[in-house]
Amino acid sequence: MADPKKYDLVQQFNSFKSLDSIYRKFTTERICREWLSKVRWGEVVVCPHCGSIIVYRSKSKVSYHCDECNSCFTPLYGTIFQSTKLPLRKWFVAIWLVINNKKGVSSAMLSRELGITQKSAWYMLMKIRQLLPQEETKLEGAVQIDCGYVGGLLRWCNQKPKSRRDYLRNKVALIGLASKDRYVVKVIDEGNWANINPILRAYIDNRNTVYTDQGHEFMKINKQLGCEHYTVCHEDKRWKDPITGATTSKVEATWSHIKRHHKGIYHKLPKRRSQLYVDEFVYRYNTLKLNQMERAADFFSKISVQVSYKQIDEWSCNV
Repeated sequence: MADPKKYDLVQQFNSFKSLDSIYRKFTTERICREWLSKVRWGEVVVCPHCGSIIVYRSKSKVSYHCDECNSCFTPLYGTIFQSTKLPLRKWFVAIWLVINNKKGVSSAMLSRELGITQKSAWYMLMKIRQLLPQEETKLEGAVQIDCGYVGGLLRWCNQKPKSRRDYLRNKVALIGLASKDRYVVKVIDEGNWANINPILRAYIDNRNTVYTDQGHEFMKINKQLGCEHYTVCHEDKRWKDPITGATTSKVEATWSHIKRHHKGIYHKLPKRRSQLYVDEFVYRYNTLKLNQMERAADFFSKISVQVSYKQIDEWSCNV
């Protein structure tokens, strides 16, 4: 898919300033498809099968025909909208709500807003979340790292949990990394070195300066990764080391946001698909400085991913 900035499509995304502008702009399905075609290919339509530009619009003006490979296609082909039975207008409203609502939107709320079933709304949200994975690139500069747990306690019939494992049984463990302008949050089985080691190696190297608390899971960072590692002692109720400047306040702030995000909207974090929900939250956090139009342009630059309902069902069962 072409980069929206290449074709200077800022004006195209003026219709994503608000929900009212979406309703005013996209009044018919034909307008939605023509707009999507400009977003994908600009002024020159490109065949998604062979890459040819010798493309003609069909008599119905709904699809295109490639003269090179003799295939027909629509602007929906090869995107998350392929084979959808819902109007594109409802898809655009759902996308706007997901990427702009700070705490997200539940499938029950989306079904009421769009007048569709809760099951259809859930599949829409799952497809949208597939396009919001976190970048697999190194973080720059100083990086704050911390482990957090999201979820409620099990009901123990007025008995205290017998062990740490019992206490964390109903919680989802997370590892968070925060640099100056970017966040990374990953779901792990448990907060120990064996689980966080591959994640840290993927995002930091010996050029980074790492700040953590004095948790036992972080004690091997200096030796294993070869980067500068400074800690802050929270037991003394100090949130920033006066000598080294070590602090984890920025990454710890994400835990409170994530907890409010899921407690207020989803009520609980499903363990099987927890990484998708976390990715959705992190995407909004990393694009916080973008306005609605810029965020919509960034999202639509990623829509060329085909996700079927069968794939979502199989993926959900295997996670």
